[in-house]
Amino acid sequence: MSYLGARRVLDLEGTIPPVGGYLFAGHLTDGAPPAAGASTLTLGDLTIAGAILPGRGGTDSPDKPSFVFAGGYGWRTLLPAPGASWSSPTSVRLSTVLGSLAAICGESFDAPTEAKLGPSYGWAAGVRGRAVLADLVARSAISTWRVDPKTGRTTFAPWSTLGPADAHGRIEDRMLAFGGREVALDNAVAAWLPGATVQGVTIARVVFRERAQELRAEVWDA
Repeated sequence: MSYLGARRVLDLEGTIPPVGGYLFAGHLTDGAPPAAGASTLTLGDLTIAGAILPGRGGTDSPDKPSFVFAGGYGWRTLLPAPGASWSSPTSVRLSTVLGSLAAICGESFDAPTEAKLGPSYGWAAGVRGRAVLADLVARSAISTWRVDPKTGRTTFAPWSTLGPADAHGRIEDRMLAFGGREVALDNAVAAWLPGATVQGVTIARVVFRERAQELRAEVWDA
């Protein structure tokens, strides 16, 4: 049984990937469409911080209002003209670039270890914020980027090692040739985040689905 804020969820589907933000879409049991803005999505013992996106749902009806809930969606922002550029004889600092980028994209982050980007750095107008983050990864200024489900903030650290999740669900299908398993879940949902293991394999990506009050996860090792 899942909740968006304090409201019951009728059905949902969403992915928590190894890199980047997460995105869920679904329907509530009744009432008006949910208001856009900061909220939480609760799946069993897992509470995910994020935001309800405005105008992103499907067709609403009084008995099936839709929603889209995301973490890190602001990094998809198209960066405006005239772009941005910095130069410094002692090297442009990573903190300067991330601070400016996050302000434009409306995202918060946990500061990584400071890094130097060279005598100049910038981006062109019209690229997306996440493309700049990917460029910083390619330059080894950050090792990765992802949104922490517990806080909704962007972090530049890999997923934590969570240990075996095997005892917290029932494996009902195996797609081992593709690195996947389908698991029926009860209340212990937080055990199945990326960084956990199942049958000795580390989980990289999780797809959650709820239908008819039955919650399942597809877990993938890539």
